[in-house]
Amino acid sequence: MRKIALLLVLGGCVPPGAVRVAAPWPRAMIVPQPDDQVSFQVDGREWLRYHYGAQTPKPYFYPVMGPAGAPVTRLTHPHDPHTHNHHLSLWIGHEKIGGTNFWGTNPSRIAFDHIRKIDDGDRASLAILGRWLDAEKKPLLLEERIWTFTPRVDTIGPNGFGEYTLDLELRLTSVAPSITIGKSQFGFAAVRVAKMMGTADGGGTIRNSEGQVNEEQLMPHRRARWCDYSGTPVPDAVNGVTLLDHPSNPNHPTYFHVRRDGWMGASFSVEGDVTVTKEKPLVLRYRFFVHAGSGDPERLDAEWRRFSQN
Repeated sequence: MRKIALLLVLGGCVPPGAVRVAAPWPRAMIVPQPDDQVSFQVDGREWLRYHYGAQTPKPYFYPVMGPAGAPVTRLTHPHDPHTHNHHLSLWIGHEKIGGTNFWGTNPSRIAFDHIRKIDDGDRASLAILGRWLDAEKKPLLLEERIWTFTPRVDTIGPNGFGEYTLDLELRLTSVAPSITIGKSQFGFAAVRVAKMMGTADGGGTIRNSEGQVNEEQLMPHRRARWCDYSGTPVPDAVNGVTLLDHPSNPNHPTYFHVRRDGWMGASFSVEGDVTVTKEKPLVLRYRFFVHAGSGDPERLDAEWRRFSQN
């Protein structure tokens, strides 16, 4: 009987009294919220929140919850919140786009245009269109960014949180025939971890795919396939955030810029200028892996291999 009912539903013909077959309930959902925010949820519990409205110079995620049930990121520098108020937890930006700064606190901004699509299911994705506007509100870049949130449901603990990946596909198209992405150590992908995860305040650890550990070995900038920042967002648990660079990205493996105060970023153009044309958009892919425990190199190498095959 259920098979007959399903065939009728698929055929667009459901007689009165027929058994309806419910669609699977999506475990991962993206739920729009007031004030230009969206909530990334698993089984109805918020794991991340995305802010993209006019009140912010660039979109960002906060909170970014870890498996321990506490945020693994923070807003601003723990000891210098005023001059680092452009550090927005987990975000995208760049210091030099056609001579305009989209990194610090400036009149320029990455402006939201509209949500193109939301998909829910075992994973959830958000596709957003936007424009990179200079101080005179002139668009320099058109962008599409797709965030894909994949919870590892087998890792969810009694507190309702677990491990997950947050993937970004960023497509940047020049409005002019071409535009220069200037030499800089700031941009594109960035994360500032929670205060007590930092190596300075909480004894956390920074580690990359090349076996280098902490700021003393990772600076000046080092190329790597991934970089991880792990520490204690709560007193009795270690969580971490790994930033992975996809092999399809220009300049892969990217340089990473890290600091003992909790800062980690992928530096796309640290070696020199990069030109983007209107006919050939710049496409970048990054993965943020929020995990329990410390940054085990073998496990993170395996994670990078999975990401690289997508």
